[in-house]
Amino acid sequence: MAMFKNKKSVLILIIIAAAGFAVYSVRRQAVAEKNYILGEKLSREKNYLEANMAFIKALKLDGTSERAPYSRFLLASNYVALTAYRQAISEYRKLIEEFPGHEKAADAQFMIGMVYKNAVGDKEKALEEFEKYRNNYPGGKSSGEVKNYLRRMR
Repeated sequence: MAMFKNKKSVLILIIIAAAGFAVYSVRRQAVAEKNYILGEKLSREKNYLEANMAFIKALKLDGTSERAPYSRFLLASNYVALTAYRQAISEYRKLIEEFPGHEKAADAQFMIGMVYKNAVGDKEKALEEFEKYRNNYPGGKSSGEVKNYLRRMR
């Protein structure tokens, strides 16, 4: 009889702990969502540094949410606006690595090529990145543009 009560107590403790974790997880997701929304607002206002702080916080709190690829993309795009091209390329690459099948992965690959082409001025790297786009995202929304760039840049 004493064992039965002990098992019951352990089960109750496990249920309480699981419920506590679920509440904590939901709270983290809610705070991540608020930071994403704040980051979007600040980006529209061209307050890129503060926007990026919000996106970084959102990604740390919930880096696997459905908003995470968008957070990563906007974070990278804000780095482009800040002329922090190395950081931008790094964030675009993280997006591609973490969310390879997401629509924003194709956009990120395209943007890497654009950063090398327009901002950095490295034609060879731009060509290499546009080739990656063509090979990995043949039906992507920027495939026509990439095809034209590849034709004109060679």
